[in-house]
Amino acid sequence: MTIITSDFGHETEGNRRIGSTAHPLRAVMITVFAAKLAVAAVLIGFAAFAPTVSAETSYFVSR
Repeated sequence: MTIITSDFGHETEGNRRIGSTAHPLRAVMITVFAAKLAVAAVLIGFAAFAPTVSAETSYFVSR
């Protein structure tokens, strides 16, 4: 039975990895996650400061 693994840091010595390298797109992934969190924070902030809307009769379709 063969187990297929990635080539990044597959050699280990005890609990310590030997020759492990970071993925080349790791910085891009972290930047994208940070941007997602920033956009989510801005959208939640806009929703928190939005004025409340009261239901009036003009909103209802049937009379």
